[in-house]
Formats: sequence, structure tokens, C-alpha cells
Amino acid sequence: MTRREPPLHGEFYRPSSNLDQEWVNYLIALGEEEQSPGLREANLRVNSMLDKHEVDTIYRPGLSGEELLERGRGVLNSGLRRLESNDFSMLDLSAYEGYRNDDLELKRTIARQVIMYQILERVFMERSAIGVSLVEMASRTITGDTIEPMRKIVVITERLLDLKETPSSPWFKFLNEALGGEGVSSGQVEKEMNAQAAANKTGDQDAKFLKLLDGIFMETGGGLSDDQMLSVAGSVTSLATIEEMGGQDHKERLLYSNYMAELKSIGLSDQQITELIAAHKEIMQKPNNAEE
Repeated sequence: MTRREPPLHGEFYRPSSNLDQEWVNYLIALGEEEQSPGLREANLRVNSMLDKHEVDTIYRPGLSGEELLERGRGVLNSGLRRLESNDFSMLDLSAYEGYRNDDLELKRTIARQVIMYQILERVFMERSAIGVSLVEMASRTITGDTIEPMRKIVVITERLLDLKETPSSPWFKFLNEALGGEGVSSGQVEKEMNAQAAANKTGDQDAKFLKLLDGIFMETGGGLSDDQMLSVAGSVTSLATIEEMGGQDHKERLLYSNYMAELKSIGLSDQQITELIAAHKEIMQKPNNAEE
């Protein structure tokens, strides 16, 4: 991060507008003023892992609001220096209201706002990824249980997508260690990322989920409560995912058996479960605009 550089025009040490002040307030609010001994120890462990894997972040657990603001200013100042050199190469401003490529001052103003927003977004995403790791570490300490491999792949995939990172980034190595359990490969995560990207291209996942619920309703004759419907949908989704990913190791077979037992406890037969898994695969693979 850029630190203690010469003063820069537009720097946020004395905010000059409401937008500037809101930006400052947001960053300060995301800091941590008080920490319990247990949280302090967990933060130290996470920060050690971040350093070990050379993960470059704005947010770090345990930073006070003022410390986080200082790091945010460093990134902002670096961006503003590029703007002073008329370097807009890292920004796409064409979608912003009022943008005119021939008005340099307006272009700089919009670019400055975009950089501020990107910093806040990055801090939120980093905080989320690190927070998931802290929660998982706490869970291991309390229960002794470790995260399941397939769940770990999904969590890492979601966090990398939020951060706009790839499996080759230091973030993957950090999350792989911090989440605990069995190590997963970058290839497994890349496969899941590609699958999610393909799914996003094929249409609205909410609509597909509703279609799955309709299928469950029809298959069970409408005799399930809303909670049972959601439980069945979750278990069927997990079973379909395990089948698609192979599901050959011991833990995955055990998970498969557990999901089957859960569905049977609700009252579904083997045939109904098989039909719903097949329906799930068909729904998720079919583009929304495909003809019925």
C-alpha cells in the first residue's frame, strides 16, 4: 500500500465534500476498535497467513478505523496520481451518467468517484473473505469439525469470484489454508468457477430454483411444508452436485448417504429422489430461453 507520500491535490485528509466524508466514514466504520483476547489471537493467525501467502489487501482483521482509512487513502492516492497523468487505462467510465470523453475535468471527477467506490467494494469483499475464514476457524475450535471438501471448493469459488481473483492468485492459497480441512486443488476450484460462469450465462438462477420447487411440489403431491420443500431442494442440489463431480472418495460417499437419509426421513422414496435429481440436472443445464 502507498504510505507517507508527498501531499496530493484532492487527498482525503480534509474531506471537501459530502461524498468524501461519506467515504471516510464508511472506512472508519469498518475498522475494529475493541477485540476480545480470543478474537485478537484469531486475527493474528489470519494476518500471519495473509503475510505468508503474500496477499495484498487493504483490509486486515484487527485494524482500527483510522488504520483502515490510512490504507484506503494510500490506494486512493495511487489512483489519483494516475489520473493526474491522464492515465485512465484501468477504468471503464463509459457507463457512467454524464461521462464525456472530451471533457477532461469531468472525466477526472467521474474517475475519482469510481476509484473511491472500487476501494470500498474491495474492502467489503476482502472483509467478507477474511470473515468467512475466521468463522470457520472458530467453528473448528468449538466443535472440532472440519469443512467438507466440496463445501470448501464452493466457498473458495464464491470468495474468489467476489474478489475478482483467479485460482492462481495468493488469495486461493490463503483460503485453502485458512478454511482448514483437506487441501483442494486450484484445478478443482477453476472447474467450479467455470461451471458457475457457464450457469450465469444460461439465465436466471432464481427462476431455475423456482422451477425445481415446482418439480418437488408435483413429485410429492403438494404434501410438504415450505420448510420441507426448501430442505428437499437443498439436499437434491447437493446430491446432483456430488454425482456431477464424481463423488468417489469416502467423505463424498458419506455425504451422499446422509443427504439420501435426510430425504427419506421426510418421506421421499428412492424413485422420487432419483426423479428429482434428474429433474435438477435438466433444469440447471437448460438455458432459460430454451423452448419448452
